[in-house]
Amino acid sequence: MRWITRRRQISLFVGLWLILAMTGRDALGQETKTFVAFSMKVAQAQVQEAERRGEDFRRKRPDLFHLGGITKPWAVVADADRGDWIVVGERGPKASVLTLDDWVVALRARFVHVEADPGVTIDARPSAKCLKAGLRQACPDATDEDVRFFGGIENTHVGQVCFEADLLIKRIALAMEPVPVRELKTYLGLVMEQFRKAGIRRQVGSRFSFYPMVNRVNVFGDVVLLEKFQIGVFTEVLHAEADGKPVAGAAGLTDDPSEAFSRSFNEHYDAVAAARPILETLRGLTRLAALAKGLRQVDARMPLEYYLQSYPVALVATPKEKEIPTTTSQNVGVQLSGGVTIAALATRLKGGDASALKGLVLASRPSEAALTWEFAVGTRDGQVASVRLPAQVSDATEVASVFSRALFLHQKKHYDAAIDAYGKALTLAPDLV
Repeated sequence: MRWITRRRQISLFVGLWLILAMTGRDALGQETKTFVAFSMKVAQAQVQEAERRGEDFRRKRPDLFHLGGITKPWAVVADADRGDWIVVGERGPKASVLTLDDWVVALRARFVHVEADPGVTIDARPSAKCLKAGLRQACPDATDEDVRFFGGIENTHVGQVCFEADLLIKRIALAMEPVPVRELKTYLGLVMEQFRKAGIRRQVGSRFSFYPMVNRVNVFGDVVLLEKFQIGVFTEVLHAEADGKPVAGAAGLTDDPSEAFSRSFNEHYDAVAAARPILETLRGLTRLAALAKGLRQVDARMPLEYYLQSYPVALVATPKEKEIPTTTSQNVGVQLSGGVTIAALATRLKGGDASALKGLVLASRPSEAALTWEFAVGTRDGQVASVRLPAQVSDATEVASVFSRALFLHQKKHYDAAIDAYGKALTLAPDLV
């Protein structure tokens, strides 16, 4: 950690005391972590200088390109006095790196390509036989899938990660991609187990999609803070046959093996991500997308123009189509589709206080020219403890968004996440009961 002046030491001490005071509890059980701050204003100047000199900043300046080493983004703090905005997060030695390109793509998805949440969907392309029968989504004879990207992430590293994560989940589901997590149940194994017990010959088309189960961002004036975060896999049935006959209304049915695989994967996500880093990268990208969404609601005018219009995002080719991963036997058949959605709920709060966090970030800065710097902050239960949450939101429509997310999670049988979301909605609007 950098040496700082005596005055700044006093400011940091006061800031940390405020953090503890706002939790309403003593330091017992609270952890102090080292956080990293990354100046977007200084980063812009250094990227532009590298371009002027014809230098490859991605290769020569890893500190600049890799967001100062931040792998777990937590917050964005606006510094209106300096015309700066600062990304705050942790460095995790086991986490996948995030880049300035990734952050810019997340920003553009929220400010430029606003028609949909960033993500990818991979859908079966109906065969001629299906089209003749009037079948499109539910096409058991499809052999290829169309890949569609949303939020402007096509031909970027973000798009590539989303696509590869989706492909990986399908390979794991079909037992084509073994992972060193013995407790994880594969979808194919569950299907075969069901056949051995029930003896039903079945052909099923399922979709497995990555989607944040909990991804909440709070906006306190000119501070954006990621409050809670958890990513998971959801499932739905697209079409089905049992004993050679189409199942009517299959799209509204629940498939036990699909649900069981989804639950098993979510329970062991951390272990699988440790073995397959692409899943850890997806988690980091989702955090960036959540903070970018929160930036749309800050009070201060953020100087985003350069990053939204001029920053040179590197081209990374992404596919437009792929072959459907399937497995068949005499008795069972499986056809998988999928997708990734990087969504978040951004809540603009009345009252509340993030001044301790902001004061700590700004007071610890060694100079206005600093690209990155470090500071200590208290956390409790894995969350930044420097913010006092108010009891209400500024707009009733935001409560509706939280409640809608709770209903969605409930319907998908992710009960723990649904309870958390219902609790958040009731905290924001006690009159709901």
